Amino acid sequence: MPCVTQASDRIDGPRNRFVEKPDDAIDVAQNRGAQWHTVIVPRFEPFRATRYADSVRLSTLSSPPYDVISETERARYASKDEHNIVHVDMPLSDGAGDPYRDAARRIAEWRNSGIFVTDAAKSYSLYRLSFIDPTGTQRQTVGVVGALEVVDEGAGASFPTNER
Repeated sequence: MPCVTQASDRIDGPRNRFVEKPDDAIDVAQNRGAQWHTVIVPRFEPFRATRYADSVRLSTLSSPPYDVISETERARYASKDEHNIVHVDMPLSDGAGDPYRDAARRIAEWRNSGIFVTDAAKSYSLYRLSFIDPTGTQRQTVGVVGALEVVDEGAGASFPTNER
């Protein structure tokens, strides 16, 4: 169905013709040449996050994701603090059991002892990240963390095509 957008049309604007109610996925029209196609945008919502209670020590509690650090780097992060997230994100096997069961046990212990706390209310979390890229250039990025709906491709939606 063709539609005409106006400068005042915004996703949260009063003239938005695509949002039926706040809990529905948002239909967004995308211009592909001369044709418009409707796509479903997954919901992105606030959630009750679990985080470290002590935000002052985050530099000793955080580490890069498991898939970008070596075993040597993992050991270095683990030695910084017994509560460093690397103990959960990249658990070691003690040879007697499943390392991921140990990670789950550790998360439960950290929650019970107050190392981790869960937010009382749903919210989005803003983060800032500074890093040096592979070329040696200092970079910074800012992002937002929220709960993103996972939708199977094609599940009740028409997706944009490259046809003209």
